[in-house]
Amino acid sequence: MESMNAIPQHPTWNILDSSKLTCYMRCPRQYFFRYLLGWHPSSPRNHLVFGSAWHIGQEHLLLNDLSPKAAVEAAILAMEYYRQHFPPETDELFTPKTMTNLTNSLSDYADKYRALHRNHTVLYTELGGVVLVGENRTMAFKCDAIIRDESGHVFGIDHKTSQRRYTDWGDRWTLSTQMLTYLHALQCLFPDQEEVTMLVRCAFFYKKDPTIFEEHPIAKNNAQMQAWLERTNQWIDRLFTDLNILKEEDNTDEVVMRSFPQNDLACFDFGQRCEFFDFCNAWPNPLTRCDETPIGFNVEWWDPLARPEIRTTVNLKEKERP
Repeated sequence: MESMNAIPQHPTWNILDSSKLTCYMRCPRQYFFRYLLGWHPSSPRNHLVFGSAWHIGQEHLLLNDLSPKAAVEAAILAMEYYRQHFPPETDELFTPKTMTNLTNSLSDYADKYRALHRNHTVLYTELGGVVLVGENRTMAFKCDAIIRDESGHVFGIDHKTSQRRYTDWGDRWTLSTQMLTYLHALQCLFPDQEEVTMLVRCAFFYKKDPTIFEEHPIAKNNAQMQAWLERTNQWIDRLFTDLNILKEEDNTDEVVMRSFPQNDLACFDFGQRCEFFDFCNAWPNPLTRCDETPIGFNVEWWDPLARPEIRTTVNLKEKERP
């Protein structure tokens, strides 16, 4: 049986963003399971839900001048979202990412950045869109916030949460596909700006100590951005090559699936085993086993521009960097 009969193409296959591309760069086989089959663990994951709750609180703070009153309201909004997924009796399981720490940390964050943000104007929160990265080639993006200071300098903000603070934590984002996609979108959205900057603002949560807040700025010149565009398109070319092999050559009669090869260096990324590890270990050709969703997984198709938190959508397909 041909692969396209085993796994009919879904419209989201044609939507590419930094999350998808980074997944492919990390492990093409993981990309196959997650984005071509749409397999995602059915049980909620605390770090994702907690991160979303933190983003909800951050947006409310930004839109309300980071006031003490806004901090209380932000905590309520974040709590309402989090409790839809995890009841209070589970909090001890996920220390330090608990609602008590989140509430206290939103207040501390507001105190830390309130004076700074008095000199800034919030232009967008939860901005989504598509941006041109090559000839007839686009990527979707979703930026947490965009602000402008009194001098007119434009900053994008991306909020992160973590439980580990390394001395060089910010460097991991300096060449990140996610951040440079956002930076590229900012340059296209504000072509008259001589320079725009992405700020990665991370909250480091601990069991006993107060949450630490740090930010890492990312700015690039034209040559550096051109280098990013070149390597990004090289990776997209590889992804499309794998797609063509999947469509035209791979089938259920073969012993192995040639497209979207495994990368064993990614099996234990971020200190935990990949959710598809057992499948990779057991199935030389997953096309023979993809007609039924495994127990413990749901089918969820990833469309970044369909996310409910997006407030504004922009189309930058006709705009190029200056």
